[in-house]
Amino acid sequence: MKKRIVVALSILLAIIIGVGIWVAIPDNNKQSNTDVSNITIENESNNALTVSSDNESSTSDLDSSANNNSKSSSTESKKETSSHNNVSSKKPSVEESSVTDSSSEDLSNESSSVEVSSPESSSIEDSTDTQSTPSGNSGKIKYVAFTFDDGPSSTYTKKIVDKLASYNGRGTFFVIGNLLNSKNGAAIQYAVQKGNEIGIHAYTHKYKYGSCSESTYKSELSKTANAIHKYLPDYNITLMRPVGGSITSSRAASCPYAVIKWNVDSNDWRYKKPAGSSDKINTIYNNTIKNVKNGDIILMHEIYENSYEAFCKAADKLYKDGFRFVTVTELIGKSKIKPGKIYSRG
Repeated sequence: MKKRIVVALSILLAIIIGVGIWVAIPDNNKQSNTDVSNITIENESNNALTVSSDNESSTSDLDSSANNNSKSSSTESKKETSSHNNVSSKKPSVEESSVTDSSSEDLSNESSSVEVSSPESSSIEDSTDTQSTPSGNSGKIKYVAFTFDDGPSSTYTKKIVDKLASYNGRGTFFVIGNLLNSKNGAAIQYAVQKGNEIGIHAYTHKYKYGSCSESTYKSELSKTANAIHKYLPDYNITLMRPVGGSITSSRAASCPYAVIKWNVDSNDWRYKKPAGSSDKINTIYNNTIKNVKNGDIILMHEIYENSYEAFCKAADKLYKDGFRFVTVTELIGKSKIKPGKIYSRG
């Protein structure tokens, strides 16, 4: 009996112990499962946070990239705009340059024309331009106009032109119409090609315009103009020099050309003989260079040997002293010289 009781108790104890163990094990598993779940949740939370952070970082990078792209685009846009503006601003600049250049080109011609004075104002004498003269002295540039009457000459016209050209200079030639022929007609063509100018003197050189009839006066001018145009068909004649400087005020006022006199007279025609005389040449030379001033118009003749030789000496001396040789129109100024007015200096 006792043995059965002991066995029963042992079985009951084992059952109790087994139940206790069974109860204990599920709790541990539940705790373990809870812990694992918590870990999973934490990991998922951390992953979510990480993903969120990465997404935010990526979004931030995109925003930053977008901002940078926007800035770059803005910069490029500004560059393009700046470039466009520069191109736009350059185009008018070219046109202005062209205009300037064009405007600049008119002022240059005026300057090369030495338009520095007018009959009313001898501003050429107030010129402040300076240069080193061949003698080595630095001084104000001075301008004179050599003028030659009674040509053309088949012997001396071209030589005079070449002498002036050797100093980068030019002169003015007042011709006699009935002396023009195929031989000396080539001389005035050569003179114009070299930048010199041709004016009317007379057709016969027999009449003074201060005393001849109106019909004779008009004939002398028109026939000379026709003779010049025979060799220079397109040449625009703008100057006339009356024989001996004689002309009435009314004829001068109605003249279709500017009337050109002079203020330095070489009197070379008085000393034309004997040709080649050093004394006569020196007399003409001295008459030419004495008291020459800036803006003077010098009267000579191109048909005498002594005149030519004296001119060459005078040109050498005056150039060395700082004078430059220009046409009458250049001396007075192309825009200032007018028909119907008398000019005796620049």
